[in-house]
Amino acid sequence: AAGFPDIILHGTATLALAVSRIVDELLSGDPTRVTRIGGRFTGMVLMPAVLSLEMRWQSASHLGFVMINEAGEEVFSQGFIGYR
Repeated sequence: AAGFPDIILHGTATLALAVSRIVDELLSGDPTRVTRIGGRFTGMVLMPAVLSLEMRWQSASHLGFVMINEAGEEVFSQGFIGYR
């Protein structure tokens, strides 16, 4: 449909998977601690898919991350999440 090669996972769903995991692992499951989210949607996620989350850097109030598909391609890049 719509010219795509197969069913795709919407970009916001890809981002939600990353943020949910970061909240669970870093913020003790408390989403109210999230203050800011950003990044770039850089690739399609064809379903079914296995995605990897790589946390790249961390400060006292921010974390950088990327999401990577099975081929090793970044599908969400320059990701960051602000927290308190």
